[in-house]
Amino acid sequence: MAKFVLVHVAYYGAWCWEQFRLPLEVLTHTVAAENLFGHHEWPDPAKTTLVSDVNATTEVVCKNSCVTGSGCIYLVSHLVRGAVSAEVT
Repeated sequence: MAKFVLVHVAYYGAWCWEQFRLPLEVLTHTVAAENLFGHHEWPDPAKTTLVSDVNATTEVVCKNSCVTGSGCIYLVSHLVRGAVSAEVT
């Protein structure tokens, strides 16, 4: 069983991963897709920065690492979020 953290692109939310999340869960993988600060229901995505997105993504990865135990986490990014994911260690 693998662990996936799915990171959405600006102006989107965790909902954009639903078509991928459900099939992964059916295969018994653990999947986390959360809304990042400054996007989705928050009012002003223009106020987010690379640093704030990296911090938010790191928080999601750490939270899911603790919840699901040790092991690899596959960090999957949507479009330009690859720049954010590259900064997460």
